[in-house]
Amino acid sequence: MIKKLAFLEIVVSDFPRALDWYTKIMGFEVDGKEIENESGRWCQLKTQSGDNRLALWKPNWTPGQEKALYSFIPVFEVDNLEQLVACLKAKKVLFLEGIRQMPSYRITTILDPERNRLQLFEPIP
Repeated sequence: MIKKLAFLEIVVSDFPRALDWYTKIMGFEVDGKEIENESGRWCQLKTQSGDNRLALWKPNWTPGQEKALYSFIPVFEVDNLEQLVACLKAKKVLFLEGIRQMPSYRITTILDPERNRLQLFEPIP
């Protein structure tokens, strides 16, 4: 099932301002490179001790979307995403999307009973 909390994603509306605040004010460092693609702009941050459990994401909003719906998204790392998806579907968990394949990971989004978004993430070796 759930292996660990991979990272906490903070959805932002002004990526440069947020990145500046988290790095210059809070002391985080960018871990790796920033990614910008059709879904938006993203980067993972790490603390000075090397812990990298925080990410910033500026989605490409569509008209009518509200930031309040996407403020925080816990992302859980799993071992076998397809197997877990099948198990959760059998338990009537609500999925917002199918499994998305990215270059280095696979991911899907579900809703908890309070309609909070959670993501299930499987790294690709």
